[in-house]
Amino acid sequence: MSKYLISFPSDAMVVSDAEFPQVVADSHAVVREAKSAGVWVFGGGIDEAVAPVRVDADGTVLPGASPETRPPHRRVHRD
Repeated sequence: MSKYLISFPSDAMVVSDAEFPQVVADSHAVVREAKSAGVWVFGGGIDEAVAPVRVDADGTVLPGASPETRPPHRRVHRD
């Protein structure tokens, strides 16, 4: 089974005070849907000061993020 990490860098998650309640509601809806589907694994923060690594199925640790990692398409900026 494929496993995915969905992560948003902090600079992509800057929202205005007016938008914040909707962002919270939408994110909670995604979590509820993932839990309901049985695919929820982890929730929490990632320390951006620590360089990413990949761990292959055989346990090999490689530096860097997944080759499929792309920068975010859309950025929400504070007004």
